[in-house]
Amino acid sequence: DLHSFPTRRSSDLDLMLYTRLYASDLSDHGICSACINREHTVPQSWGAPKSDIVHVVPTDGYVNNRRGNYPFGEVGTISYQSNNGYSKLGSCKTSGYSGTVFEPNDEVKGDIARIYFYMATCYENTITNWSGGGVITGTKYQPYAQWTFDMLMRWSKLDPVDDVERGRNEAIAKEDVQGNRNPFVDYAGLEDYIWGSLKEVAFSYDNYQGGGEIVVPTIAQPVFSPQGGTFTGE
Repeated sequence: DLHSFPTRRSSDLDLMLYTRLYASDLSDHGICSACINREHTVPQSWGAPKSDIVHVVPTDGYVNNRRGNYPFGEVGTISYQSNNGYSKLGSCKTSGYSGTVFEPNDEVKGDIARIYFYMATCYENTITNWSGGGVITGTKYQPYAQWTFDMLMRWSKLDPVDDVERGRNEAIAKEDVQGNRNPFVDYAGLEDYIWGSLKEVAFSYDNYQGGGEIVVPTIAQPVFSPQGGTFTGE
């Protein structure tokens, strides 16, 4: 029952991604363990940076250790699940991969997808050197395996940007924290312009509409009138 957990709030950075608890509340709700881990959503063992807090998030230590460096995916047969089944580990049922995967809860799947989109673009010049998990392909433009990309695109639509993500994005953007932003949080659906159905459409701040839609302005046909002026040719 998710109602036994605290309500997601947007005022801080300490939401623990895999258990829907807050690090600051762990002493009151220490259901899975009494320690907090700094989770690298893209595992360090794959080559990801250690200190970019867009993808380094607080997690319950025990649940994080169960995830290890398994890729994210959708679980068929469950071998482990965190309290109330909030996240789970098991065999992958997503087409394209048959290994063990870790599945986060539906309410944070979009958060994770947008982190992965950020990593793919922010580190496009180094991600070609990463490897692991049946996920990293070593290519620059589309660095994740097709099954992962398809899943992340679905997850982003399943779980749209919410105030929790916006609050975290604002906090990270502060100069005394990290000073940069995740554009996939600022511009919901931006991934469609890069890898999805709108990749042949030039992104425009003026015409962009959230959720991957674009409004193309209607331009009236010009009307020419000789009375409007004169022309002197040589």
